[in-house]
This record gives sequence, structure tokens and C-alpha cells, in this order.
Amino acid sequence: MEHIMSKENKIKYAELWKSSARHFEVNGLYDWMCKFIRKYPKVVEIGCGTGQGTLALLKAGHKVISIDTNEFCIEETKRKIVEMGYTVETSLNKIESSDLVIIRGDITDDILCNKLSKIQPDLFLCWNIGTYWSEEMKVDYLDKMQIYGLTEDQINNNPQTSYSELVIWQTCKVAKISNAAVHLIERMNVIINSNNNHFYELLKKGFNFKNTKYEQIEAKTLSIGGIPLIGIDRVLVPDNEVSIFLTSILMK
Repeated sequence: MEHIMSKENKIKYAELWKSSARHFEVNGLYDWMCKFIRKYPKVVEIGCGTGQGTLALLKAGHKVISIDTNEFCIEETKRKIVEMGYTVETSLNKIESSDLVIIRGDITDDILCNKLSKIQPDLFLCWNIGTYWSEEMKVDYLDKMQIYGLTEDQINNNPQTSYSELVIWQTCKVAKISNAAVHLIERMNVIINSNNNHFYELLKKGFNFKNTKYEQIEAKTLSIGGIPLIGIDRVLVPDNEVSIFLTSILMK
């Protein structure tokens, strides 16, 4: 699918995400994320960002299929991965002979999801799904977000959160079809668990995952200087650098 989001907005997103992701990288937070998924050799990464998380996955020994809609993020990720000596392909048929397959695609596209399920990945992951949104995207996603279960008023009041929830929901959907686990990383301003955030527990119940494991670490994240932070109440946090709890949510 060719998104309506303008070239300028895509470039802006890629540059902002580079700043946020570098902040996580230099503080060792991608290594922290990786430690929860060591037993899953073949992983599908939803959103490559600018490659810092992808590189951490490769260094940890995973074979990676990365999906992103932003061609500028994809090119930056390719550059970074090739510079580090890993092999990169752009066809799912090449997954067994390469370290990374990176595809320009959309996890809300059922045709792509069907192709992903056929390669039998062990894990789907969504790490720090950002607020990749502009009003042009509503044409692509309004119907899908309503099918997911949101009203048009809910979407208009908080489109960034609506989009991120759609991505996570669709990821869980294809993971269940693939008999794979799901790993989510969230940035929030309080500790979250099964008792205080019903979104993840609804995902567990709705897709019949047997176990959900939560782990937290205190960290700092960029907000205005990078990708805006979504808080526990699913609204944007306006500060530049904020103290947070980074939460790992593993569903299997």
C-alpha cells in the first residue's frame, strides 16, 4: 500500500525517531529488550525505525524480518545493518539465506500477514510503537480502526493512540495465526501490570494467549525531542526528556 503521508512528514518522522532510538541505544535499553526473547530464533519486527533495535536483534543472534511503511526508515536501517557486516535481502523467500529481510509493507495488510504466517516465525515484536501519524493517513486507516472497535470520535480525539493500538492488535492477530509469541515494549509514566492496564489483558483474552509476563526498568526517554510519549492514560506527554518505566510484555 502506498501511504498518503507526505514525503516531508516521512522524513521528519525518520529524523525524530533516529534521535529517540539513539537515546535508547546508548543507554543499553535495546539489549535489555532482547534478553526476554532469547529463545525465539526467527522474529518479525514491526517497525524498523532507523535500525537500532534491528541491529540489537541481529547481534543477539536472531534472524529478523522487519516490516516498515516508511522508505526513509528502511534505507537508514539497511545502511546501518550493511555497515555492520550483516546480509540484507528484500524478499521473504531469502530469509533462510540472509540475516535480515526488510520489507516496505504494512502489518494491517492481510495479504502481507498471510505471507508472514507462511514463513513460520517464532515471535512478532512491537517495540516502542511511536506516533507515526498525520491527518493524511486517516484515508488509509479510518475503516481499519473502526473494524478494530474504535468509534470515529475516539479516533479523532486521539489518532496517534488509535493507530498504535491498531498496529498492536493486528500484530497479535497474525501472531496467533502463525502460532507465534508476541513481545511488546511500552514507554509509560507508571508501572503497568495485569491489574492496571486492561488493554494488554484484553489482547491476551481476545487472542487466547495462555501467559502474559510483565517486566519493567526505569529509564529516560525523549518526547518532544524525539517521538512523543504516550502515557498510561493513553494521552501524549508533552515534556522533552522524561523519566519513565520501560515495560516488556511477553504474550505466548
